[in-house]
Amino acid sequence: MRNTVFIKIFLWFWLCIITIIGAVAVIVVMHLGGLHGSEWRRLAEKSLSLHGATAVKIYEQNGKDALIEFARPWEDKAPDTVLLFQGVTELTGRRVPQQVTKLVDKASRIERTDTLTLGEVTFIARRIVGQNNTPYIFVVETNRKGYFKQLSELPRFIVVKVISVFIFSVLFCFALSYSFTSSIRKLRSATHRLANGDLSSRVLPTLGKRNDELSDLAMDFDQMAERIDELVTSQKKLLADISHELRSPLARLSIALDLCHDKTGEPLQKQLSRIERECHRLNELIGQLLDLSRFESRITEMQPVPVDLTSLVNLLVEDADFEARSRGCHVRMVASEPCSVSGIPDHLRSAIENVIRNALRFTHEGTDVEVSITCLPPESKAILQVRDHGDGVSEADLFKIFKPFYRVEDSRDRRNGGTGLGLAITERIINLHGGSVRAYNAVNGNGGLIVEITIPCDVI
Repeated sequence: MRNTVFIKIFLWFWLCIITIIGAVAVIVVMHLGGLHGSEWRRLAEKSLSLHGATAVKIYEQNGKDALIEFARPWEDKAPDTVLLFQGVTELTGRRVPQQVTKLVDKASRIERTDTLTLGEVTFIARRIVGQNNTPYIFVVETNRKGYFKQLSELPRFIVVKVISVFIFSVLFCFALSYSFTSSIRKLRSATHRLANGDLSSRVLPTLGKRNDELSDLAMDFDQMAERIDELVTSQKKLLADISHELRSPLARLSIALDLCHDKTGEPLQKQLSRIERECHRLNELIGQLLDLSRFESRITEMQPVPVDLTSLVNLLVEDADFEARSRGCHVRMVASEPCSVSGIPDHLRSAIENVIRNALRFTHEGTDVEVSITCLPPESKAILQVRDHGDGVSEADLFKIFKPFYRVEDSRDRRNGGTGLGLAITERIINLHGGSVRAYNAVNGNGGLIVEITIPCDVI
């Protein structure tokens, strides 16, 4: 079990309360002289004897009417009824059940208290000796709320109270711990959203009127998140602005190159062609930067439409296979299931083409790039896998290859013409379609890298 802050706070609070309750209980027990079990019953018997002696004295000195007056406060203030017997005759004139008469007869022959329970009513009988050694039987008829009943069951009463306090302490500590850690959970949730790219994540508005150290921490977190949001937004804006500004001089440079081609002789054509290729590559890079900026901003003017994903992938595989033959490679479909999604066709084409071309760029000469597409009806997901037979990627770099301009090996990427933007654009496009992209190394079949795209079939 994980040792969470909630568990720690809960246990500390609970142990403190239990310790205090235990200390109070010890003091009470010491104060009461350590009475336990039968001693509590003896205390009830002494109380019964005292009241019985009082009743006998009142009867002998003042008669039956005084005895009835003595019994009345018991009936008014507590649900107990006082009965006094001489022999088997009840002296207050009350009618009693036959079982009580037997209890009285039995109590007259013993020196201790005897009891009889009839339903919820309990009769407690005690032999009392009056003047001239006249024997009486003092009986109290009591129910579960009666004074003598509670007194005789005081140990059980204490146990019930202790259990009640125990349960209350658990609930109280749970509520207190939950209140303390709820802010921490909200902060953790906001941190998780921020780590996943939600730069609008804030904590302080969710804490209400809380004004303590945790609210200060939330305020610091919000300031940090706001600063990061500003920096990332300004970076994206700067990148987009630069890309736009480069388009115009690049277009003029291309026009100038075309004029130079017409006016220069053969000796300079080779150099001009090299310059033209670099201009084309720079133009492609600027286009990718603009695409990346647009996808990161989630800006698109096109509406989603039904897309036959299987047909789209097959066309891309045919085009890539034609280009791959120059290196002695092939791009082939190893699994193809009918699958349709809702999305933007041009964007999906660009995302999938980036993955296939990336695989073709790094697969070894004479090997195949394998593409498969499957559809999982229970989850309504389309899964596209593209596998090359290259050197793969180290485990530490697998999640980094989807970052803009990230290069696993700079020299290899430059040699193969990579810009470091293709997979980054793919991830943004697939995210816009409610899907996900991941990469992992193949464990069989001569290794290589597998890029897996998952797209819900019912998105948008």
